[in-house]
Amino acid sequence: MSKTDKLNHAKNILLQELSAMENSQQWDSHVKEKNKDFSGVIDVQKSEQMADYLTDAFIKACNKNNVFGKFIGWADKDVIYKTEIASTVIDNVLDIIRTDIKSGNVTIYTASGEKYTPLNRVTDELFKHDIATNVNIKVVGADNGLTHNKALMGVDSTGKLFINFDFPLYGMPECFLTDLRHELMHIVDMFFPNISALPPEINVHANRYYYPQDKDLYNNNPLELNAEMKRSDYAKKIQQMLAEQQACISKQMNAVHE
Repeated sequence: MSKTDKLNHAKNILLQELSAMENSQQWDSHVKEKNKDFSGVIDVQKSEQMADYLTDAFIKACNKNNVFGKFIGWADKDVIYKTEIASTVIDNVLDIIRTDIKSGNVTIYTASGEKYTPLNRVTDELFKHDIATNVNIKVVGADNGLTHNKALMGVDSTGKLFINFDFPLYGMPECFLTDLRHELMHIVDMFFPNISALPPEINVHANRYYYPQDKDLYNNNPLELNAEMKRSDYAKKIQQMLAEQQACISKQMNAVHE
């Protein structure tokens, strides 16, 4: 396809989008049609590898000194406390990701979806610095900013992570952290696309035409499939991490009283 053909193709797509935006019914039909191009599309092997990487980073983040043991008595903590701890966990994970990007400890992809190969030290440092910075996630303890009515957590394109702390199951730290781990994969896909397991075009379209109103389209959106990948595995690891923290603190307390 020549440059002229590509330009004309892009113009036609833009015109279709503008036409579809004229009313909500047209836009819904347009989005549903677009979902046919990417619904269910995911590289399972790459997604599993990324799931393992992020779970390891998440467990490390929860075991850092500024978080360790903070989930004991979680149900009785207030929203301010929970918001602060959730923010700290996220910041810890982002710090780990940034460090791993700069040190090459996580697979990096180019804008075309190919594995990144550094050309020289200077350009490598600049490239890694560029893709690892300018990400700031703000936890908002409210349910009125969520993307759809049934959402209990949700991150938007501005970097706000909305959490409905009133949800009863979120009084259980294992449930809360499992969903937080899920949302962190969305954060990776949205704000660190160069390490995402999703191909660039799929990632862009899955975000643009995200349609939670339809259960099947929602469940088969690559973003959701990626975030749910190995969920039972990371849920078990979170439970184990919490049990180990509780045992460690109980041992320390017993030692003090002996």
